[in-house]
Amino acid sequence: GSKGLEFPLVILANNTREFKSDTKDNVLLHPKLGFASKHRDEELLCNYNTFPREAVSLEIKRNERSEEIRILYVALTRAKERLLMTVTKKNMKSYVEKLASTLADTTKLSPFVLRDSRYLSDWIVMFSLMHPDAENLRSYAGIEKKNFSAPSTNNFIVKFSDLDCIDVAPSSGEVVNRIVYEDVPDNIFDIIKDRFDNFTYKYEDLCSLPQKVTASSLTHKESNEVFSKILSKPRFMSDSAMSPAEKGTAMHTFMQYCDFILARENLENEIDRLVSIKRLSKKQADSLDREKLSTFINSALIRVALESDEYFREYRFTVNIPAYMADENISDEHKEHPVILQGSVDLVISDKDGIIIVDYKTDRVGDIHMLKERYEKQLLLYKNALEQTMGKPVKSCLIYSIHLNESLEVL
Repeated sequence: GSKGLEFPLVILANNTREFKSDTKDNVLLHPKLGFASKHRDEELLCNYNTFPREAVSLEIKRNERSEEIRILYVALTRAKERLLMTVTKKNMKSYVEKLASTLADTTKLSPFVLRDSRYLSDWIVMFSLMHPDAENLRSYAGIEKKNFSAPSTNNFIVKFSDLDCIDVAPSSGEVVNRIVYEDVPDNIFDIIKDRFDNFTYKYEDLCSLPQKVTASSLTHKESNEVFSKILSKPRFMSDSAMSPAEKGTAMHTFMQYCDFILARENLENEIDRLVSIKRLSKKQADSLDREKLSTFINSALIRVALESDEYFREYRFTVNIPAYMADENISDEHKEHPVILQGSVDLVISDKDGIIIVDYKTDRVGDIHMLKERYEKQLLLYKNALEQTMGKPVKSCLIYSIHLNESLEVL
């Protein structure tokens, strides 16, 4: 997640966590080498390793270690000014001496040593032992190193806690760290507590704002309205009569996939064609209101689409919008903060002089102006998005009511 980012100071901690591996399972799978398992001895009730499983295990382990190295590389290359790496072990001297014993008198570590390492700290300590500026660490491990792969830079420093800094409380046996730092105020804990207690996050009002929103989610405030549009019936209810919402969905699906020219010539044949290519189910086709579809297909709106330079259905987009368009209550300081907006427009008609946006609505209303009040914000978001993606001005935004067979200009 930090790839490409840089910071003045990076602290790489938790380096003594053990690598997770899938090679301990009795059965192994590899995308190229395939399946391998241990052999089961039913008489002795034991599992024995096999050559295929050992081969797969070695390849999996190699891939796992390669990925750990890539992750470590990303972490090590994020620091601009200072990189701190911590290694903590109960018996540090024994740990360092053991790793030092694996080093050969060469400028590089053996691939086998790298692969058999169990912790990130193994790699960090071994490479540190081979650095020309880590003489104190080699002295601590009791070894000498003559060949170095890295030049001396005087900015690679290895520090380790003095054993005198760790005391054991005689009463409880509890280990207490008493590391003394220079230039630290006596009231340091009060200072830290005060900073935490009185801290106010600068971007507090952005925390409740999603980084990605959809045009429909910003329009529908009541969850019941959303669920009524997106939830389908379970299978055990599929034989019952279709609900008004499902019938509206079927109408919308036809308008999305139909060939306007073929539908104008013969509506019934076009419905049958969509059933044959499985765009519509037989049940959906039977529920279609032929009269409303005929009115829509032969409307002036579709004639304009057919005579235009080009038109698109279910035109999908992903754009940035200012935060105030997603949340009217956002503070003035952050109202221009970018938020990702995704959505799709039912019908987009494009000419050289601009764009016409058409949004189909299946809501059963008595007056089309009710749809304008309900969806004006959604059309405004569509307008903003399409002007960004298509590079043309939007000259008109229309709502087409399937229930009323009417269209209304909103913007």
